[in-house]
Order: sequence, then C-alpha cells, then structure tokens
Amino acid sequence: TTSIFSHSSEGTGTTFPSDNWAQVDTSGTAGDWTRPASGAYPTASPHTGTRLAMFNSYTAVAGNQTRLYRQTGLNLSSYTSPVASFWLFNGSCGYTGNDTIQLQISTNGGTIWNNVGSPVARLDSGGWQQYSFDISAYGGAGMTNVRLGLLATSGYGCNIFVDDVTVVNRTCSAPASGGLVVGNVYDANT
Repeated sequence: TTSIFSHSSEGTGTTFPSDNWAQVDTSGTAGDWTRPASGAYPTASPHTGTRLAMFNSYTAVAGNQTRLYRQTGLNLSSYTSPVASFWLFNGSCGYTGNDTIQLQISTNGGTIWNNVGSPVARLDSGGWQQYSFDISAYGGAGMTNVRLGLLATSGYGCNIFVDDVTVVNRTCSAPASGGLVVGNVYDANT
C-alpha cells in the first residue's frame, strides 16, 4: 500500500475554507462544516489529533446538503488502484434522522461531481468507523486533477463527524511459491 494523500482535521481556524478545504451548499442553506475540538449531538472526540470536521445536521432542515471539498486536485496518473477512505463517528443523540455522507470525485476542477459508492448513513452506535471506496476509475493516465468531496445530507438528526481522510494505492505482490490460496475477499462496506 502506498500513501498518496492524508489529512486529519487539524489546521488553521475552526471554519472552512481553510487548509485547502472549502464548502458549498448544494441544496438549501444547510449550515456549515466546521472544525471543532469536540462535538455534541452526539458527543464526539477527534479520531486522531485535536480537531474533527463537523456538519451541523442537528439544526439543518432535512434534505439540505453541503459539500466539503478539496480546492486542489490530486495527481493519480501514476496509480491504478487508488482507494479513498474517511472515518465517520456513529453515536446516538436521541434523534434517528437519516443523516448521510456521500464521497464524491471531480476531475474537471469541481464543475461536475460524481458519486462514488452509496451514501454512508450516520448510525446511532459504533463510535469511529472507517469507510473505504475503490476510486480506481479515477486513477491512471490523464488523471492529474482529481478532487475529493464529502457531500453531507441532513436528515434533521444528529451532527455528522468526519476525520482522517486518506487516499492510498493498494497493490498486491505476486504470490510466493508454495501452498497458497489466492483470491479476493469482499464485504458489504466495500
């Protein structure tokens, strides 16, 4: 595995734009992505470091959406098996609204955003959990400006907390000779 990009929610200031991240409302005026030292509704501490990214779904009208996105792209032209991931905090705040995060990719400077995989629902329990997405369709020749976006959709439930966004290139070496079983393992999350 080769690390391509890694970003915790550390950085300057408690609001976006900052640290090459910005935000835009895509439906309604949902509210802001911020970078607090801790979170409420539900109570959360950062996955790593001293800050986490928070979308205010607790007070945003159901259905309203705001995208948190990188203002510059990644050069993935040398990678054939990139995988993007983020950590999402799952915890109860007494409301069961279907708040979600959708990983998005743009290859044209942020004009068009493509959904990657299905939206990830914020759950009422589980704590910090990592969600990973195969973005190999955005790797290889010509992929020199690949932007990441996290589209939050309010279910008028609990706040959404994200931390530690990464992109890695996963590679497998050839199997050594001997009694090995070679194959693929899949689960419902990927």
